[in-house]
Amino acid sequence: MVVTSEKISKYKAELKVKGPLFIGSGKTIEKSEYIAENKMIYVMDSLKMFKGLKEKRLLEKFQNDIIFWGSNFNMTNFVCKNKIKKSEYENWAAYNYNNESDSKITQVQAFIKDPYNMLYVPGSSIKGALRTAYENYYFSMYNTEEKCIKIKSALSERNYKTELNRKYKEASSDVFNKLKMKNTKSDAINDIFRGIRISDSKPISVENLILCGKYDKKPKLRGGKAKFINIQRECIKPGTIIEFSIEIIPEYFKIKKDENESFENAIYNIINRAQIMQKKYFLSKFSDIDNVSKNLIYIGGGSGFVSKTILHSVFKNERECAEVISRIIEKNKYKNAKNKCKNENDYREYGVSPHMRKCTLYKNNYYDFGLCELTMIPI
Repeated sequence: MVVTSEKISKYKAELKVKGPLFIGSGKTIEKSEYIAENKMIYVMDSLKMFKGLKEKRLLEKFQNDIIFWGSNFNMTNFVCKNKIKKSEYENWAAYNYNNESDSKITQVQAFIKDPYNMLYVPGSSIKGALRTAYENYYFSMYNTEEKCIKIKSALSERNYKTELNRKYKEASSDVFNKLKMKNTKSDAINDIFRGIRISDSKPISVENLILCGKYDKKPKLRGGKAKFINIQRECIKPGTIIEFSIEIIPEYFKIKKDENESFENAIYNIINRAQIMQKKYFLSKFSDIDNVSKNLIYIGGGSGFVSKTILHSVFKNERECAEVISRIIEKNKYKNAKNKCKNENDYREYGVSPHMRKCTLYKNNYYDFGLCELTMIPI
């Protein structure tokens, strides 16, 4: 795709983190790789740690303990048992951060980092979030009765996953594949989102990291209590500003917008509409919800089913939407139809499906993972 610079709209963009942001690297940090001390986490640099242990003549003991305890080896217990001072193991750490979790730590899901151990947010994560928001915006504005019928009929099929996936691809193609540059509609070259380029973010210091636990929160109808799930994640803390760039090629990025409306305002309208649908069908059923902030979008992992689905916009009837979602969750959980599913009566018992809000705890307040406020400044 060759486009002259005169035809490209360029933006300096920012994400202000509102809820702890997690983008996983796929790596899990084991108990043998970190030290937890006084609400701080010290993630070890293996070379520095081995050198330090060798200087203290503890390397052989360390190796023997690893062999003896296996996966149960705990580096925090090791430094306490061998009276290694904080001033010493601090120098062995690759980085450290505050522990916001109030529960026992086992494994830690690591945040994605560059080769220099700096955090960053991939442009693909931001673009994927915008795609989901645009789908929700699009379907919320148009009659989707035909798609509702197709989705419900797919759930009755024996190979329902294949059928659901096919129906979703058809719906997605109706939204995005509008360029008519190739005869096959589903070809990626026809996708309007090829007209938006989003860079990876600028490097983010590990000073902005915190450790957060995962919680399942019940709806207000069931008391709103939260239950800790034994998953700990490295997250970017609320208040952090993440900088990146956006380039838009109007020739291809043919999203629904008013004729004289700027692209930045169109994108704000898209994500705000998506947020309205999420609040109406899901978030409003739970306590501790921010109903004031605008231009909010979910980035990364941990925010749950709701931030990744278009069903709330396709099924505009609240009860029908909840019942379809509960059936999808039920089928995904249990292959054997004779098994009883906890989600089967979600709407009747909880007034919403899924009946748990995935969130985390930060400074004694509950937050959704990955909720960020977007700002676009034309260059």
